[in-house]
This record gives sequence, C-alpha cells and structure tokens, in this order.
Amino acid sequence: MRTSHRKRNLKRFTFYNMDLQTEITLIPRLLVALLLGILIGLDREIHGHDAGIRT
Repeated sequence: MRTSHRKRNLKRFTFYNMDLQTEITLIPRLLVALLLGILIGLDREIHGHDAGIRT
C-alpha cells in the first residue's frame, strides 16, 4: 500500500526520534521558561503595564 504525501510529511514533525537524554534536558528548560514567563506577566499585570512587542 502506498503512503500518501501527507502521512510521509507528518513523520518529520513527530517526536518519536527524540531520545530520553534530550527529553530530560528539554523539559526542565521549558519549565524554567514557563515560570519566568508567568513571573514577568504577573509583574507587568501588578504594575499596570501592557505586554508590548519589545517584552
């Protein structure tokens, strides 16, 4: 059975090739980025500043 172009292209965007070491490294970095984003957003909200383009 032939695979469609869409199914072949979808394989490029899946994370099945990511090994455990990469995931262990990536997850804490994402959590730190999320935490910093929340803190910056809360600070700007408390002080009444808009989250501008440069933020």
